[in-house]
Amino acid sequence: MRQANKKILFISHNASRSGAPMVLLYLLKWLKKNTTLKFDVLVLYDGALLPDFKALTDTYVATEIFNELDILNRLKRKRIPQGDWETYKMRYIIGKLPVNEYGLIYGNTVLSLPWLDALKEIYKIKTVCAIHELSYVMERFFAKDYLEKQLANLDHIFAGSEAVAQNITLNLQIPTSKVSIAHAFIEPGVKPTQPASAMRKRLGIPDGVFVIGGAGTPEWRKGTDLIVLLVKQLKKKYVDLPFKLIWVGGNNNDLPIVESKYDLAKCGLQDDVIFVSATKEYLDYINAFDVFVLLSREDPFPLVNLEASFLEKLIVAFDKSGGAQELLTNGGGVLVPYLDIDAMADTLWRVYNDEAFRKEAGRKGKAVVEDKFCPDIIVSRMVSELDPFLN
Repeated sequence: MRQANKKILFISHNASRSGAPMVLLYLLKWLKKNTTLKFDVLVLYDGALLPDFKALTDTYVATEIFNELDILNRLKRKRIPQGDWETYKMRYIIGKLPVNEYGLIYGNTVLSLPWLDALKEIYKIKTVCAIHELSYVMERFFAKDYLEKQLANLDHIFAGSEAVAQNITLNLQIPTSKVSIAHAFIEPGVKPTQPASAMRKRLGIPDGVFVIGGAGTPEWRKGTDLIVLLVKQLKKKYVDLPFKLIWVGGNNNDLPIVESKYDLAKCGLQDDVIFVSATKEYLDYINAFDVFVLLSREDPFPLVNLEASFLEKLIVAFDKSGGAQELLTNGGGVLVPYLDIDAMADTLWRVYNDEAFRKEAGRKGKAVVEDKFCPDIIVSRMVSELDPFLN
């Protein structure tokens, strides 16, 4: 790549320990190690990964900047309508950035679209966006006509999976020439800090128990409500299956977890499920699983699937739920019909009884991740595609 004249500003919707911010962090680490590109980061909301971003480069936090407003500006709040107030806040924050140093703005997730629009309108800077969302999330936050307009206004779009690219080009009418696929990837050499047996002992799980694992932010889209139905079906249909289901993500105060615990208790299944709050030790938990279930109704290309595959865990996911099939095509797991809990239970019973198949699928999954979903392949291609916009 030629030496870029100006920096890139990367915008992250937050700094939570979740898929999109983690992929952005991995991308920035690769850029810093392998290129001469200079970049800053704007984080719209704080989170656990903020120290990691700050360790890499100058990192601005939108909420912190706006909280520095003096009393006179705060008094304006009473005179400005809500919609105009949000625009005022955004432009105030942008005005505190060294905008003239930037030659390109890179938005990470669809939530960065209003910021990309404002920066392009005011400062005429080229903009690209990495879209990690499918239709449910995109149209939950923005009207379809707004999405069509803002995506068309971008200079380039990185789609997080083939499923995302199809939604953008077919449903939102964006030309294919403007879209390229950039799958999520994991850091090379990622590994747990302790053996699976140690984590199982810590959780009080006896030897011989089949550990079914899931992970993600507790919400309808991630299928947290389906945990109860799956456990109930397993207990009803396969009484000889000694299992424990572990869900990693969120915290005990999250409403979907509170609701799931309520239902589990009503069904007498509370001892069959362990909920673990979001933690940086999550790889240790995944390593302790025998199989990973992706209960998501919609998931473009979940990072946790890559991590589970890299740890040689067979994955069971719903067909038509997003990008899972793009990972599992080469044999790293099993797809079952969409929301077919009975089929998922049958599959778990089958892989419990076929350890050889389970282990072989795990090995295939790891090989696919190492071969196709590593930053040396994905980020280097992204950098080449960004080159014309930077020079």
